[in-house]
Amino acid sequence: MAFDYITIKNIVEEFRSEILGTYVKESLQTEKHSLLLRFDEGHHLTICCSPHLPAIFLSSSPVLSPKHRPWQSNNLTGSVVQNIEQMGTDRVIRFQLEKQNRVGTARRVFLIVELIGRNSNIILVDKDTGLIIDALRRVTHQMSRFRQILPKVAYLPPPPQTRLNPQTGSLTEFKEMICSHPDQTVVHVLVGTIVGMSMLTAREIAFRSGVDWEEKPISLSKEKLVELWENICSLYGQSWGGKTFIIFDEKKSPVDFCIFNPSWVLAEQKLRVSSLSKAVEYFCFQRSEAR
Repeated sequence: MAFDYITIKNIVEEFRSEILGTYVKESLQTEKHSLLLRFDEGHHLTICCSPHLPAIFLSSSPVLSPKHRPWQSNNLTGSVVQNIEQMGTDRVIRFQLEKQNRVGTARRVFLIVELIGRNSNIILVDKDTGLIIDALRRVTHQMSRFRQILPKVAYLPPPPQTRLNPQTGSLTEFKEMICSHPDQTVVHVLVGTIVGMSMLTAREIAFRSGVDWEEKPISLSKEKLVELWENICSLYGQSWGGKTFIIFDEKKSPVDFCIFNPSWVLAEQKLRVSSLSKAVEYFCFQRSEAR
């Protein structure tokens, strides 16, 4: 699933347009690794930090159950969404929430959603102290020597990536990095060297640049390297505004989704939907039904 830099960037923009300034009516833990936030404007934010299917999306009518139980209601219910942002180029979204208490003082917290594969998590942090209040997946010292996620422990972000950032990097750096992996295919080198790059996005960039997916970097001309870099910068810099597609296999089963129109996918194997959240919700539902 393509929860890469481009997807996170665009879904944050979608969230900002829909729930920024609204308040949380209810905070429910729906499953072991899932959280549901109900907002006053009728939106519902589903967040899943399952290692098998991490996801986040807005919906209008989720299925509620008596088995759902409140999670951190004292800090979340009644709080107003002050800001929503992507943390750098990582797959981390931070919601800033503020709640006024009865004496007029404000409690400010960060709800941090880390969509980082098997280490995905939902973490509530006190904005003023930087200490963790709680997390849906607690991580002890026995589980990780480098990063504990426990109440009253200072929150540390995931380790920074050392890959090339198209927003700050240069063509020269790109050429050096891609040519230092002569035995790998172009798409695998892109995934391994560009920050927040998914395989789906790498294939799109190669296709737009006229480069075969199995081609090796050593065989690329200077012109092709420039074209690759320009297409990377173009994709990373754009806001797509609802151009979301679900991709299907030959059996009409969903295999992925993306924020851009995948040029290399046949027309009968892709479907455009009205929002990124709708694509993620549909994809997750179909995947969960198939398990």
